[in-house]
Amino acid sequence: MIRSALFYTIVSVIWLLFLALSEFVINESTSFTTLLTYSPQHLFIIPMVVAFFVALSQKQWLHLIINAALAFVFVYYFMGYGFGSSQPIKPDFNVMTLNVKRSKGDTDKIIGMINNISPDFLLLQEAVPLEERMDIPSTLIGYKNIMETGWQGVRIADVALLTKHRITDWRVYQPIQGVDRQFLIVDAIVNKKKVTAACVHFATKIPGESDSNGKSRVLQAEKLVECLPGANTVFGGDFNIPPRGSAYSTLAKNFQDAAITAQGTGYTYPELIPIMRLDHIFSSHDIIPVSWRRVKTGGSDHCAVVAEFAFSR
Repeated sequence: MIRSALFYTIVSVIWLLFLALSEFVINESTSFTTLLTYSPQHLFIIPMVVAFFVALSQKQWLHLIINAALAFVFVYYFMGYGFGSSQPIKPDFNVMTLNVKRSKGDTDKIIGMINNISPDFLLLQEAVPLEERMDIPSTLIGYKNIMETGWQGVRIADVALLTKHRITDWRVYQPIQGVDRQFLIVDAIVNKKKVTAACVHFATKIPGESDSNGKSRVLQAEKLVECLPGANTVFGGDFNIPPRGSAYSTLAKNFQDAAITAQGTGYTYPELIPIMRLDHIFSSHDIIPVSWRRVKTGGSDHCAVVAEFAFSR
């Protein structure tokens, strides 16, 4: 038996309030709210969609408008739909991040895509290949004809950072002891300005502990903020976090997500049918995000993310 439109509207309002409470107040302090935060959000819109069509079938126009508004709020805040646009500014450099899945996929496609985009900073995760698979960082550095200006780069653990600019210094931070995931940070000169760039790949748990409350990712976000300078900084990678929750909020409070210039959800994983945005590029507030886009590679389970930036004038 189909109940009245009012009943379904009340259910939709309560459901959205519950999601908001879980997201902005409780956060990842319980296993259930952590599951809500890190799960794809598509199914959570069902109560609003059902209420919308019930209101439509019963010609309850006020309830139809209310549920359409609730659905819009949900899509914007919980599915991460962006309404940004590229800035009318000439970019000074661009950054690409990609999890290359230990070269399990079509490495020729990946290298071809990198060649076409020609990023100033290339951030690679899972950059240690399986046995007998192509070593993408070494291939790029070893064959100068792949890029017009060639590359120089650094690799540690499973992350690699390659750049077409002169590296003046590099360093490594290990946020969680016993986990082979490290922050790789380099200083390079771009247009006579020092730029600090970092490549990260967040671990999803602390050894010997369950991660039912997202503790490891929050800890890594806090450590990353601590070890990065607050100016002329860009960083990115596979964070294993969606654009919501405590870990993401920690980063977004101190830096800006280049995806603010994007339209749509920008989902990056899995590449075949993306349903979550786990790959991000951030910058300090003195560097202006000019554009952001997702690129399907055909050679990994993650999409690549490419962002353009300009220095503040």
